[in-house]
Amino acid sequence: AALYGGCLRAGYHPRAFRKAEVTMIPKPGKSDYSTYRAYRPIALLSCIGK
Repeated sequence: AALYGGCLRAGYHPRAFRKAEVTMIPKPGKSDYSTYRAYRPIALLSCIGK
C-alpha cells in the first residue's frame, strides 16, 4: 500500500504497472477465422496498475 500510495503522490506509473497481455477472442458468427478481422483483442491489465 505504501509503494502504491507513493507512486500515486509522485505521479509516477512504473513500467511493471503498465504491462498488458493481449488475448484474441473470436467474434461470434464469422465464417472465416483465418483472418485477424475475425478476432477481437482484449487487453488484460495488471490489477495493481488499474
